[in-house]
Amino acid sequence: MTKLSNFLKYFYSASVATFIFGSFLFAFTYLLPGAEVAKALDSKWTPPVGKFIQGVNIANSGMIYIQGAKVLSVSGNQIVVSVSWNVVKMQWTVNTNESYYNKRHFGTGFLDSKGNRVFITDIHAGDIISVSGVLDTNFADPTIKADFVRTP
Repeated sequence: MTKLSNFLKYFYSASVATFIFGSFLFAFTYLLPGAEVAKALDSKWTPPVGKFIQGVNIANSGMIYIQGAKVLSVSGNQIVVSVSWNVVKMQWTVNTNESYYNKRHFGTGFLDSKGNRVFITDIHAGDIISVSGVLDTNFADPTIKADFVRTP
């Protein structure tokens, strides 16, 4: 039993000595003349200016909703949009597949803010839209298979 108690006494003494020595070294770095501590720069976030709200929501199932995206281009059945926060810019390709059979509508729905049907030809570069759909994992760049596209 004395060997165990002697071991514990030396172990605790060594632990306390190591703690005190480490604390001294940590504090000593701040006492050196000219010592600088690296700090992360504070980035000033400024909210976007305008009437629309921007947001990107991606569920773990791949469902996605982008609100307040700016249209960069429209070509055929493809819309390229971007969402920006300060210097961060996220660009998305939106694939649509709108089709009709007589009066029936299939594929991507295009609606205005009142729920009235619009067409992809009504969307132009510079417009603000919202998109809901699923991520298309067949492309390396962020691509969406659109279910609905809404214009304000």
